[in-house]
Amino acid sequence: MKTVFLSIAFCAFLQGEIHCHAQTVLPSKTVADEPAKNSDFKSRLDREIPGLWENDVIGGGLRKGATDIGFTLGGGIGLKALGSTREHDLVLAGVHYGRVISGVFAKDKWYAGNFELRGEIFGGEQISLHDAYIVGATPVLRYTFATESRLVPFLDFGAGVTATDMKRPDLGSEFEFNSQGGPGIHFFWNKNLAITAQARLMHISNAGIRHPNNGVNVIRISGGISWFF
Repeated sequence: MKTVFLSIAFCAFLQGEIHCHAQTVLPSKTVADEPAKNSDFKSRLDREIPGLWENDVIGGGLRKGATDIGFTLGGGIGLKALGSTREHDLVLAGVHYGRVISGVFAKDKWYAGNFELRGEIFGGEQISLHDAYIVGATPVLRYTFATESRLVPFLDFGAGVTATDMKRPDLGSEFEFNSQGGPGIHFFWNKNLAITAQARLMHISNAGIRHPNNGVNVIRISGGISWFF
């Protein structure tokens, strides 16, 4: 009888210990839980903060709202043509601010790309004939092709206002208008930084406000740096 009683007491003690352990021991965090948590956070972050490129490939098309700032250095090779009676050679520098205003058009076509609206300020000096200053501001519409490579060509055109004291024999006032446009290319060093080169035909005249109004025509060659974000 005593043996039976001791056996029952021992079993009851073991059951109590097991029940206590079940209540106090918490499941431990496994190493596999951390990557899953980090992956969920990154996925949520990617949805909330879009990348610069629509398909995450450099040159694959800029997202709408992307911004472009930078500067250019170069010059203008004067043309004794298109009305100009003299060759007006220029040294020019400029800064710009641009914003992509569209998504990627014609995604399956060779001409797929984005439209960008830019504001440009330029200035410099005439180095042929006589010394003369030139400054101007030009809004520009640019179409940038989506190539899915680091080499990204573009075309643009703009028209704005200019101040210069070149005057005679081709210009009759200090206030002038400018129109310019042409092809260019970006080489993306990384996803945000591009080395840019461009050739433009630039025309300066005053729309007949004062005479003479033969106009100044140059081939503007420039190189520079552009930051995209």
